[in-house]
Amino acid sequence: MKVKDIFKLREVKGSKLIAGKNGLERNVTCIDVIEVPDVTGWIKEGGFYITAGYAYRDSKEKLRQLISYLIKAKASGLGIKLGRYIDELPWDIIEMANNADFTIINLKTKAPYADIINSVLTKIVHDQSELLNNILRVHEKLTEAVLTDDSTSTFLEKLSHLIDIPVILLDEDLNIVFNKSDKIISNDLNGIVLNHITCPNKDRTGIYEDQYYQSKVYVVTPLSVKGDIRGYLVIISDKNMQLINTMTAEMTATVIAIQYLKQDLIEENNRRIEGNFLYDLLTGNFVDESLVIERAKRLGWDVYRKYFSMVIVTYQRNYNTGPEKKGCNVNERIFKEINEIIEPLGNIKTALFSDYIIAFCSGGLYEKASMISGRIEEIIKQKFSKIEFTIGIGRPVENLLIVSSSYREAMESIKIGERMWGRGKIYLFDDVGVYKILAKLTNDADSKKYVISKLGPLIEYDKKYKSQLIPTFKEFLDSQMNIKKTADKLYIHRNTLIYRIDKIKELLGTELNDDKEIFGYHMALKLMDLSII
Repeated sequence: MKVKDIFKLREVKGSKLIAGKNGLERNVTCIDVIEVPDVTGWIKEGGFYITAGYAYRDSKEKLRQLISYLIKAKASGLGIKLGRYIDELPWDIIEMANNADFTIINLKTKAPYADIINSVLTKIVHDQSELLNNILRVHEKLTEAVLTDDSTSTFLEKLSHLIDIPVILLDEDLNIVFNKSDKIISNDLNGIVLNHITCPNKDRTGIYEDQYYQSKVYVVTPLSVKGDIRGYLVIISDKNMQLINTMTAEMTATVIAIQYLKQDLIEENNRRIEGNFLYDLLTGNFVDESLVIERAKRLGWDVYRKYFSMVIVTYQRNYNTGPEKKGCNVNERIFKEINEIIEPLGNIKTALFSDYIIAFCSGGLYEKASMISGRIEEIIKQKFSKIEFTIGIGRPVENLLIVSSSYREAMESIKIGERMWGRGKIYLFDDVGVYKILAKLTNDADSKKYVISKLGPLIEYDKKYKSQLIPTFKEFLDSQMNIKKTADKLYIHRNTLIYRIDKIKELLGTELNDDKEIFGYHMALKLMDLSII
């Protein structure tokens, strides 16, 4: 019941508003009589009080104190019978009530207090009954949505029609997923939700006044799934329906969270089935080729299409998801982002393992491999800046049954690339060049002897004097022994470089004018790059 509803009661017909026009929308939770000067301690929030003013007939100051106390106690209003003990209210009391939006009504009635109280209480009970009936109707719709397995959009369509107010669903990035409203929505929607996200009680429902429409409030309820906020449900409610719509929002958010969880479980199960199949393919753990083909068909895979492998390895040791992402799996979020990038390309199958993600791509996309992986690199750096990663890409193979060889090449590209150039880069097997051959020699004793025989004096000199002859020699040979180009790359003066080259020639006992000899030094330096020594 609202304060304005009191004017509609038969028992107080003809009553007039004295002050507090802006307080007419306040809820009335109870009603009582004041005919004693001291009301300290028993005024209730939301209570509407009536008086003839007998206790205040001789003191305007006591009347002023009464109004002040009612305002502080958040009473909904006061009904006073003027003309019997108090003829009129002083202007300063009226001004105080107006400033506080506290409603004062001149009760022009001869009805007994008991009749007024009975009428108000009857209205309160009737409104409470209507509230409960509305909640039951919403509950029935929510139950129906769960039992009939409606989609989220279908369910929200029904809910919006039932409560006839704007219902908006946002994802975790505050993009609008669902919006059903013929009414004007404030332009400050994102600002209101952002304000909720930064408040201490962001995991609970928040209520915010619309700065453009003062009779409206935004009810913002987070959608929490296993401790991870997956979005926000926003209901734009009239203030007088705030209570029921808050309850509706919280019940609705629970149903949507259950739907999200169900979908997560289905997707997780599908990923597990595909992951097990991929694991069998990668390990060669299958006996009957016809069974593999049948499993592939059930999963919608074309066995006899060319495929190549892309592997994204992530390193999370220093990654902190923060309290707002408690319980979430970072790799799952990266996996979701990657799928959003590559799914539109078609003919790509992905699987998530503990610390790496595999994508089996159609061979026809191999020419775009650098572009695709570059986009993945961009997303990871942008949205997961604290995650270290490396991407390796194998060559296309003729069919899915032998895709394990492309996978091994992708993993080998990562292994060689990280040794040579570190993490956070993209390595194609075709681009690692001679290193993929040399990598097979890294555990060979003769290879170590070869490096020592070619570069031993330089290695010992660098250790003894903490100099940079080995890096200088490598850059010099990589730059086709061009003095200017080498000096520029090393950021040293030309004379400094010439001094180092002369020292290298002296220690190695060579003039570096024999192509075969130079090739031998090249080979030894590349073996060193692979950490052979």
